[in-house]
Amino acid sequence: MNSKCTRDISVVSVEALLEWWLPRIRPILNSKIESVMLFGSVTLGDFMPGWSDVDVCVVLDKPISDSEAVQIGGVHDDMRERFIRGRKNNWKSGQVIEGPYIPVDLATNPGKTDFCYIAGGTTRKLANCNPISPFDRYMLSHYGCCYFGRSISFPPPKRESLICQLHKDLSQLDEPGEYHLNSSIWLAGITHWIARSIVFWRDGMMLSKTAALEHEIEAGSPFAESYRLSLRLRKEGSASTGHYLHELRECFLNIVEPAAALLKQFVDG
Repeated sequence: MNSKCTRDISVVSVEALLEWWLPRIRPILNSKIESVMLFGSVTLGDFMPGWSDVDVCVVLDKPISDSEAVQIGGVHDDMRERFIRGRKNNWKSGQVIEGPYIPVDLATNPGKTDFCYIAGGTTRKLANCNPISPFDRYMLSHYGCCYFGRSISFPPPKRESLICQLHKDLSQLDEPGEYHLNSSIWLAGITHWIARSIVFWRDGMMLSKTAALEHEIEAGSPFAESYRLSLRLRKEGSASTGHYLHELRECFLNIVEPAAALLKQFVDG
């Protein structure tokens, strides 16, 4: 195991989760596993027990098969049952280990597609695609950490790809559905995303969600009131957000349009 990753996963519940999961996928995939790469909150030092998942990218020397995909899906189902419903090892988040199982060519070649398996939340999907988004590729390129096997080098995405993803993400905020406006977790999460995106596109810095919220509050952001609420809830945990649905909805409606305009200004000039 990479020594840097040992430090990154020092949260007891994260280490216990990984140590439960890896011995269960290795017999299924056998010698196919080239690498298990970690990214996201665990490598940015921002794992929040009540919010965060553990982002992984499992890199294989050849595409996953149908039967292997079914078995891997069963492992992820068992993991949700054990850690989310059963709260094993004092797991507090509503998410566990999530990410794609991809052949190595998809890691090194952003334009290529091949069969891969995607295990995210309740998603269990075998598809012929390249499931690594430009933003995740940026994270893997700059902050990826090898947990098992050999370290894989992910070429960074082009700026145009990142801009394209930003516009796609912003378009989904134009007319949020009733479900989203009634989801306190989604509303709080969008505020986290807005703060980090503004810092990234304005300052060229990739901060963790917590650090981005704190950075913008200290800088006197016009969205500071919304950021303070989301920061408080991030530290309290997602289970507490339901008590603040009205406030979160008001914050979202107040900042989404000016924040989107600001982000478009940063990327489009």
